[in-house]
Amino acid sequence: MRCDVLVTNGLVPQGDDAVPMWILITDEKFAGFVAPCTEGTEGIAADSVVDAAGALILPGCIDSHVHFMDPGFTHRETFAHGTRAAAAGGVTTVIDMPCCSVPSVRDCASLESKKAAIAPRAYVDFALWGGVTGEDVRLDKLASVAAQAEAGVVGFMAYMTPSVPSYPRSSDAELLEIFGAVAKTGLPLGLHTENFSICDHFVNKLKTAGRLDP
Repeated sequence: MRCDVLVTNGLVPQGDDAVPMWILITDEKFAGFVAPCTEGTEGIAADSVVDAAGALILPGCIDSHVHFMDPGFTHRETFAHGTRAAAAGGVTTVIDMPCCSVPSVRDCASLESKKAAIAPRAYVDFALWGGVTGEDVRLDKLASVAAQAEAGVVGFMAYMTPSVPSYPRSSDAELLEIFGAVAKTGLPLGLHTENFSICDHFVNKLKTAGRLDP
């Protein structure tokens, strides 16, 4: 039997125990598990062999909420840095937020622009949240929700307080319209649920007092 990658001597969790196991991978998918020192290991060939002696083999984790700042804020982080750190920590899929890039993802053009910028830099699998704001409701641009869903986003994000300047808040009434548009796609909606009036009141109060301390 031939596979692309053979991981030998790793320990696979099984109940309360961890048992030695060889793992066969073909086309980036598990193709089989074979206990070492058995007849099943005979005749196995691979293009690449990884000796995982003493290591615990676990499924890769998914981080559904990352802000990798790329493109636009790469002085803070790049998609390469963020995904390399993810891989080092056992995270094999990240889902990046729509607000912290330039332009913010709020339609198909900005979505495709972001994908083109980050795809060559990705060290792990990634997906993207789509974006929708109160401004999109006011400008009659909610059709972008269905379009982003068709283009492959895995969910949508909205804010009840402003995020970056290109990602304004949504009022209660605007959120109701956003809920309806997103519901038609069958995708989830993530929501920052801060109370705008409370935040705005105390931000202005601190500004008036000249408070700039943390």
